[in-house]
Amino acid sequence: MKIKFLQEVEFFNWDGDNPVPVKNPKALEALHGVAYDEESCSDYLLDGEEEKNKLGHLNISGGLIRFEYSKDTKSVVISTEYTSSSPLTQDEIECLKVYTGSQWTDGIGSGLTDSLEFPGDPSIGGNYGEIECQIHS
Repeated sequence: MKIKFLQEVEFFNWDGDNPVPVKNPKALEALHGVAYDEESCSDYLLDGEEEKNKLGHLNISGGLIRFEYSKDTKSVVISTEYTSSSPLTQDEIECLKVYTGSQWTDGIGSGLTDSLEFPGDPSIGGNYGEIECQIHS
């Protein structure tokens, strides 16, 4: 079973304490196809108590963070795909979704934004309620 989470995100640079959205299409387009392969989200999946309790019995692997740029919407989508040897329940999928969203912004995602050749000091912003989940057998 493959589980893929994706979400449209905005990139921000900082002006003091104020986030300033990056709107330059060329800068955003440069993110198309970028993947962070120094770490994966599954590396830390069982570090948290809730994740260990809900997901510890599953064999979940994968979890690279990737970006795609849409020329049509001039937006960046972040995605992470996992593989599981068995189907996940709705509760397990929700736990994995929340975990993934936190990795995007504060966990591995912070290492990813540090490694980008991108103007300024970028941060990723999004609304976790809007994370889409795609499941494939």
